[in-house]
Amino acid sequence: MEVLLRYTLRRVDCPRCGVVIEMVPWAEPKVGFTHDFEDHVAYLAQQASQTMVAETMRIAWRTVGAIIQRVVPRHRDPSLLLKDLEHIGVDELSYRRHHEYVTVVVDHVSQRVVWAHEGKNAATLGCFFDTLGPERTTKLKTVTIDMSAAYIDAVTSKAPQAQIVFDRFHVQRLVQEALDELRRAEVRLLENTDERGQLKKTKYLLLKNPWNLSKAESERLSTLPKTNARLYRKTSPSPQLAGVTVSSARLRLLGCRGERDRARVGDGSQGGSLQVRGGIFTV
Repeated sequence: MEVLLRYTLRRVDCPRCGVVIEMVPWAEPKVGFTHDFEDHVAYLAQQASQTMVAETMRIAWRTVGAIIQRVVPRHRDPSLLLKDLEHIGVDELSYRRHHEYVTVVVDHVSQRVVWAHEGKNAATLGCFFDTLGPERTTKLKTVTIDMSAAYIDAVTSKAPQAQIVFDRFHVQRLVQEALDELRRAEVRLLENTDERGQLKKTKYLLLKNPWNLSKAESERLSTLPKTNARLYRKTSPSPQLAGVTVSSARLRLLGCRGERDRARVGDGSQGGSLQVRGGIFTV
């Protein structure tokens, strides 16, 4: 069924503004789409690509973007998004083939994006805290970030009372890189050709979660305490960290500069977190 809505907008000759078109409650000025149509396009844009939405709704690709820019301010009040923030997450999003970046702030409680701005440095995140204001900034309890030194500086200077939480993905990747460096170093030290070849093929076995190992893989790793005790000690799993270990040299990448620098590494939940104090991991 096809519905056609035709309405001729009246033109008014205002002595002060000149000739203007009357306002209507179901469309934006100088726009050929109704609010309902634009809301539907914006909803589809959340679920599909911009190209797919343009083809489905039979509108231009650029028109989809223009509609989204009108719909978002119409339904969102920025002052309400920044209200009662306590636990937030910060990350950067790349676009234009990773040449441009946008810093995005998410409310962990409502699971909504509350702020975004071009750039990914300390000044960019500082703009968020300036927009938030001193009173609301003091109410922040935790800030989840990656290991960006710029983000760490911005949070410690603008919200020193907030607990910094490093997201688990970046921490585990750091640990995996350190573990692989140790494995390769052990391979170079081995003189026995058979032992060296056997250790060379354990890269992905060492990175697997214990519960994902097959019976044959578990039996193979069980020989590590005998053949390479040093590597076995580094891969012995801690219940809270699911096998995460890291060397002190790697901790320097976190930007920890002393006792005043404190952070927690985890997934934002109560269990399985890690404290960083003065460059030392403690469970």
